[in-house]
Amino acid sequence: MRVSVVVPTYRRAWSLPYLLDGLSNQVVKPDEVIIVLKQSGDGSEEIIKRYEDRLNIKLLIQTRGYAISAYAMGIGEASGDVVLLIDDDAIPHPEWVQRYRQLFSELPSVGAIGGLSYKAYITNNSLQLTRDSLFGNEATSTALHRKPLRELIDYCRYLSISGLPGSRECKGGIFKSVLLSGMNMGFRRDAFEGLNLEKLYRGSRRAFLFEFLITYYIVRRGFESYHVIDEKKAPIVW
Repeated sequence: MRVSVVVPTYRRAWSLPYLLDGLSNQVVKPDEVIIVLKQSGDGSEEIIKRYEDRLNIKLLIQTRGYAISAYAMGIGEASGDVVLLIDDDAIPHPEWVQRYRQLFSELPSVGAIGGLSYKAYITNNSLQLTRDSLFGNEATSTALHRKPLRELIDYCRYLSISGLPGSRECKGGIFKSVLLSGMNMGFRRDAFEGLNLEKLYRGSRRAFLFEFLITYYIVRRGFESYHVIDEKKAPIVW
């Protein structure tokens, strides 16, 4: 199973070393790391070059568009069976790639998977990794407008008929969810084929909730989407 990692980046020269060190120190390294750089003159290019002998880096220069164009470029360039998304200011656990590979191997019907995202702090140039969750796990109201879409009736975290995200009380270390985060998620490349993100988000600067749209699309194609929160199995980033 080949694994591609896609990283859009802009004005993050200060954080790229943390990310690239984390990817370089993976127990199982990704087959390729596709970095989509929108140039800002902050020295990101020089930092990326320092890691070219430690990672198989493909550097793409983004000359137009916003975030969604960067993701579309990176995903379009990916050759892996599985594509992992991570933010340019995130730090992956040493087993991040290995755990994604294991989960996709164990769950052949799954098209998308999300992991755990924790907070990290830098104080006086000292990095502190915590177990404080970056996202909440609160259940939403049961009002009619929060009713799940038809395909997501059995999902713990879902999109509702109003388009708003919804959540029940999720139990267990792994549960069905389409509310994954682009800072730590992966999907089978063949499950994503046919989705034109740039067309859907034409003119959008922020591409709000595009991750939810990806996972919903994957579910519509007959795959399943899971969120893994068991610390022994979950892909973790800070």
